[in-house]
Amino acid sequence: MRKKGWLIIFKVIIFVFLVFKLPAVAENDEASRLSLYGIKKVCVVVDTNVAMKKYGWTEEQCKADIEQKLSLAGIKVITSEECSWDDVNSAIIVCKVGVVFQSETVNLEDVRDAYNVWISLYQYVQLRRDPNLKMRACTWSLSQMGLMKLTERFKVRDGIKKIMDYFVNDYFSVNPKK
Repeated sequence: MRKKGWLIIFKVIIFVFLVFKLPAVAENDEASRLSLYGIKKVCVVVDTNVAMKKYGWTEEQCKADIEQKLSLAGIKVITSEECSWDDVNSAIIVCKVGVVFQSETVNLEDVRDAYNVWISLYQYVQLRRDPNLKMRACTWSLSQMGLMKLTERFKVRDGIKKIMDYFVNDYFSVNPKK
């Protein structure tokens, strides 16, 4: 029992480290929602860690889920090649998925691995204090964390879908359908 307790504590520490090494992000608040105004098209980039392979997930599957959610909502999806850093009408949705799993020596029926799904939108911004300084910045983001067993890999996919539902609702709150 002591070994299991230490493994859980170790997993939580590693997971917190993974979460806090991410760059500073915007929150899902009124200003974040307003920043979605006028975006006409988005491209999707997915970054997962190696541990996701244990669950049978690939970056391509995550990307397909996100692109399908956007397309069904009527938001134009473009390829990475079509996404220009200078196009003020486009944005990039970045999905990061991380899993920290316990040692394989633990009884797999009892293992609960920590996961984090983090989806953010980066877009072209210009600083007021220096209008010549233009860059991409994160203006909208949400994340979901949790624990899952090997048999509960659907939780990551459900987390992606739930966050994308929030994104689509926020997008249409400032870009109503005509």
